[in-house]
Amino acid sequence: MFCNTATAKDLNGIKLYCSFSNFHNFGINAAIVFVRNHRAILSIMFVEYTNMPTDGTVTKLMLEKTFEYKVEEDEIIISSGSSPDWRDTRLNRENLWLYGFGKYVLPSCEIVDYDSLEKFKEKLKKIQTKKEKNKI
Repeated sequence: MFCNTATAKDLNGIKLYCSFSNFHNFGINAAIVFVRNHRAILSIMFVEYTNMPTDGTVTKLMLEKTFEYKVEEDEIIISSGSSPDWRDTRLNRENLWLYGFGKYVLPSCEIVDYDSLEKFKEKLKKIQTKKEKNKI
């Protein structure tokens, strides 16, 4: 009978861009675009950097898929999977930390006003172009 507006919110049009790099030559980039009917387009790219910054980068995995999401009081749950290695993706509503896919956390998500999926694709294109320029 009662509807909590905090949990019933449709996030249509909100765009997020997230990135994280650690000290073990590993990085993750993610873009989320919330679209109509409680769906979100989630793109994730795992990047393993070579030993030297001039050696280029290698893309390990890229995902771009549309999932359903639900808004809860403290987090947004994107129904991205149920296997032990690929759990539902969760976004903390207070600090915008993205977590749950595999064992990874992206602590630096931000709401953006540009097309976050396009920025994501541009970054991937730069990585691929850099790999093509290397002669060996």
